Amino acid sequence: LEPSIETVGGARTGGEGVSMALQLDPHVVLMDINMPDMDGLEATRLVRAKIPYVQVIILTVQDDPSYMREAIVAGARDFLIKPPMVEELLSAVKRAYIIAREEKARMPPPPPVGFSTPTASDLNGTAKRIISVFSPKGGVGCTTVASNLAVALQSDTSPVLILDARLHFGGIGISFNERAKHSLGDLTPRVEHLDPEVVNGVLITHAGSNVRLLPAPEKIADAESIDPNQIGPLLTYLATLYTYVIVDTSSELTEHTLAVLDTSDLILLATTQDIPSLDRLRRFLDLAPAIGLNKERFRLILSRFNDKINITPDRISQNFKQEIACIIPNDPAVVSPATNQGAPFMMDKKLKGRPIHKAMTDLAKMIEKEAEVVKV
Repeated sequence: LEPSIETVGGARTGGEGVSMALQLDPHVVLMDINMPDMDGLEATRLVRAKIPYVQVIILTVQDDPSYMREAIVAGARDFLIKPPMVEELLSAVKRAYIIAREEKARMPPPPPVGFSTPTASDLNGTAKRIISVFSPKGGVGCTTVASNLAVALQSDTSPVLILDARLHFGGIGISFNERAKHSLGDLTPRVEHLDPEVVNGVLITHAGSNVRLLPAPEKIADAESIDPNQIGPLLTYLATLYTYVIVDTSSELTEHTLAVLDTSDLILLATTQDIPSLDRLRRFLDLAPAIGLNKERFRLILSRFNDKINITPDRISQNFKQEIACIIPNDPAVVSPATNQGAPFMMDKKLKGRPIHKAMTDLAKMIEKEAEVVKV
């Protein structure tokens, strides 16, 4: 561009761009909106979630105010129509650099080399206690899996908390037919001063299952006020009080969702057999290393399985080079009434003979086995 501006790298895809940004730590990223693996808005969200002071300038052929708003919401600093005038581009880069330098100076000092956000495994030996249920595509049954897994794991000796991290439109309260006075947003601001009494004052104890619930905020404005940097410490603290913390997540890779995934000991990756779900899963697995997610924490869940569909579990496992940890059969005759009644189907003892009940029981047993602390 000019001598005062150093170009430190270039990328051909969104995933490559995110990975390079994490490695090279630039002040400014020029982001094309159209890329082979993901659009520039998704890549912008990921870069800004991992490096908050980096300023992103979106380049696009679309001169659309609604699209511009979407880019700003994603975290972009500027929005230029292609091809931009040289003077316009230089001016935007220089403005963005000044802002990046100021924001970086305000950032707290980096943690010591080798430090990472502690997970429940760090605090409890090898126990895998924070379990998130995630899918890169909505509508695959994550909330159903999370709520029924919580019920399956709950016991007097192993208390379970389920946290709703679908901040804007959470569904855990509906799944358990509970309407909360308090929410996640009541604990995050006090994360550095929590104690069991404060936590218990916010949680709901579901009468039918004894599972503790921490719902998402009712109001979108309250959800927007939650600091993603407080999510990880909150989950880590909750894992010291409960044997299992189950987290239902949004399908969008927001800063909040990334904070959950970063802190989770196990990530149950849910997909169905349809092509859009499998395509989103492939793209997420390709992206995972670039955003610092270790695939060893992934457990693939095949949800709403239909044996009449010719995309078999074996084909999915082979294509993704990922063993399927649990196959949950499609059973709308069980799931739909349970959802509408606000009573997870794992509470109904009459359903023990159903394959869907057995699948959830087996999933809970797998998690219990992985959560065993190895004593030396």
